[in-house]
Amino acid sequence: MEPIENPEPLENLLAGYVLGDLTSEEAAKIKQLLESNPAMLTEVHRLQSTLSVMSLSLPVTSLPQPLEAQILQAAQAERSLFKPTSRTNLQLWKRLAVGSAAALIAGLGIATYQAHHKLAVAQLENHRLHQQLTTTQATLDRMRQQDLATARQELSRYQEAVSLLRQPNNRFLALRGTSLEFRSSGSLVIVPTKNSAILVLRDVASLPEGEVYRMWALVDGKKVSCADFKPNTQGEVFLQLSLNQWGGTPEVVVTIEPDRSLSNPVGEMVIIGS
Repeated sequence: MEPIENPEPLENLLAGYVLGDLTSEEAAKIKQLLESNPAMLTEVHRLQSTLSVMSLSLPVTSLPQPLEAQILQAAQAERSLFKPTSRTNLQLWKRLAVGSAAALIAGLGIATYQAHHKLAVAQLENHRLHQQLTTTQATLDRMRQQDLATARQELSRYQEAVSLLRQPNNRFLALRGTSLEFRSSGSLVIVPTKNSAILVLRDVASLPEGEVYRMWALVDGKKVSCADFKPNTQGEVFLQLSLNQWGGTPEVVVTIEPDRSLSNPVGEMVIIGS
């Protein structure tokens, strides 16, 4: 057998034979070597098996158009710098081209990972905002329902009050504060036909915890407890009372008392009405 011109390490030639990367002359001479050397044929079979396993393990995919263009540009640039004048230079050029492609592919992998990461973060934030919106909407709906129920109750109370005010034989007592500190004003409407009374006050100061305003009616020279109350946040009082045998009173007073039942007033008198 004639020696191979420009001999290379046998392993490289065998690998080139398996990959189909030899010239026709080199391939023919390798075939002659294989016919005369069964051990070398075993090595070729091993390389072929390894190549088949590697091909199966690689994912089947196509390069995106921009990446393909980048690889071609990089390969052309490398080729202009390293023109293959021999088989050794040709293999060097191939390795450089493959290296450039690998670098571009790695760069694309990092960019793809970053894009997927940003997309996942955006989707998570969108989901969180959607949950917040849903919770807020449910809260608003609940508040609207509560406000609607409260408004209906208030409307019912005022309608009932208007009906009481239209009753015959009503009596009106004007109420006023007893000092510059207590400038409250309002009225007490006594409706004998309905055994009810309506207390309306404005500019009523708020009280600390544990204290209440208490209205007393003067009956036969004695003060009779009529009702406890506190103003709303606007300093207003609108209260419907049961007369409980004090409807004929000519005078009422309001004092500040401890928040507990007392038979006689012990606190300061802040409002009077007659």
